[in-house]
Amino acid sequence: MTLEALHEDIYKRLMEHNPLEALLSGAKIYDFDPDEEPPGPYIVIGDTHEVEGRTIDGLERKVFIRLHIWSSYRGRREVIKIEREIEEALSGDIYLFESFQVFMDESGWMHGETVFRTYIERERVNEISVEE
Repeated sequence: MTLEALHEDIYKRLMEHNPLEALLSGAKIYDFDPDEEPPGPYIVIGDTHEVEGRTIDGLERKVFIRLHIWSSYRGRREVIKIEREIEEALSGDIYLFESFQVFMDESGWMHGETVFRTYIERERVNEISVEE
């Protein structure tokens, strides 16, 4: 799976998970920070961090995916419920839970960050030969 396909898969799994859509009051899942803040709650697929994997030949990459949960609800409960549904949507043999934290953002919104890890095959760069 390529990094691009990984992002597409995460987005699709989150969008198709009905309990998550119900908690978000619609399909409010973004792969970017929206220009205008939508009404909460919503999810932003955030940073991706790729490091060397488990194989000696270097053909595998360990990838960490950070998801941001934003809620205007005064309390942590909504963010926690949404995070649990994210775990459910990404459950299976591909995505492994890494961490989760909830804190109040300086804006007054509750902000959850959850990280999952997975392993992908390193993308190979095609060698280009230049003819003289």
